[in-house]
Order: sequence, then structure tokens, then C-alpha cells
Amino acid sequence: MSDSFRISGVERISNILLQDISIEQVLTSMVDTCSFTIKNIQPNEGDEVII
Repeated sequence: MSDSFRISGVERISNILLQDISIEQVLTSMVDTCSFTIKNIQPNEGDEVII
């Protein structure tokens, strides 16, 4: 399987600084979190991100 990083249904892997991706999965009812650095585009608040 290849790497994929979609924002609002558009593949954006070329805009992501891969070394800056951090995913924290929590094994409780709390929400998992992800942080990343993106270049050359500005996502809108509420855009769906699929990694």
C-alpha cells in the first residue's frame, strides 16, 4: 500500500512534510489526534483529512 494524505478528497502527499507527522492513538473513549505541517496550500477549517 502506498502512502496517501487526502484533504477534502484531494491527494496532498506532495504538500506534506512527512517528518512532521505525529499521530496519537488513545485506547480509551478520548479522541485520537494528528498534527502535521503542510506547505503551499491552506486547508479550510472543517476539511476532512484522511491519512
